[in-house]
Amino acid sequence: MHSFQLDFRVLWEAFVEEGRKRGLAGDPGFLDGLLLVWEATDTNSVEVVDAYHRAERDLTSHRLQVRSRAFERLVLEGERDTAVVADASAKLGIPADAPLVVLVAEGVPTSDRSLADCHQALRRANLPYHFGYLGDELLGVINRGRRSSEAVHDHLTPLGAWRCGTVDVDGLVSTPRGVRLARAAIRSDAVPGLRPIRRHWIGAIMSGDEELTGVMARDVLAPLMAARDHESLIETLRHYLAFGSVTEVADRTYRHRNTVRNRLQAVEHATGLSLAVPADAVLLAMATEWLKTTTGQNYLRQRGALG
Repeated sequence: MHSFQLDFRVLWEAFVEEGRKRGLAGDPGFLDGLLLVWEATDTNSVEVVDAYHRAERDLTSHRLQVRSRAFERLVLEGERDTAVVADASAKLGIPADAPLVVLVAEGVPTSDRSLADCHQALRRANLPYHFGYLGDELLGVINRGRRSSEAVHDHLTPLGAWRCGTVDVDGLVSTPRGVRLARAAIRSDAVPGLRPIRRHWIGAIMSGDEELTGVMARDVLAPLMAARDHESLIETLRHYLAFGSVTEVADRTYRHRNTVRNRLQAVEHATGLSLAVPADAVLLAMATEWLKTTTGQNYLRQRGALG
């Protein structure tokens, strides 16, 4: 466009100079001719600008399509084909051995404001990344470089309105595994939220084999669910497993310490498990984590309806 404008300036100055030499500066016909030149050049300028923007949009769209295809192949074939990893690295502009945060989010609309905010936050932080859709899932890889995964998660908070899972992996070749683990983190809880798998290992593991974990959780919790005040017992148990201290639970739930102790004793009596025995405590922790899953939430609603 700059070159086009420069050409027009040279042409215009040549017309004016020649007009002066011939004494045509005040000639109406000459001035009308100059006006026609101006209008024609202005029209051409508009067409050039429009064509440039169309070409720019087409190239951008093409680049996005190329990147999207490379990313999709990486997710589906990256573990089996090193050539796919190399191609994705070149197309996405992310080194093959870069430390990554892999993201999976459920059902985020392409036009949702939270997604735009996330894009903006990552760009401001100069974090190379790529997001793409596979079905109704938003998948992403973020090159965290030397930054901690916590620092990267600060820029992903806009997506917390959706069920999202994340996991750290070393290199693009681990992207498919990261996607699987991030999906497990999503399944660890039925409510929206951004869930790094390192903070939700038990729930993610419980989601891995729903039949086995469901049978175990129901077996552990069935005696407890029969109690009239099972909701308050489960709430106290969850807090105790999270904080590990009767005093801490009492302070956070505004209950007397004796009330907390009595509820925990009721849990132990009903289930036949002791919180002082590590293996028993693990079973109770796994069972209560299972209650956060969609299947566990349905189980609670069904038991509530029966009650």
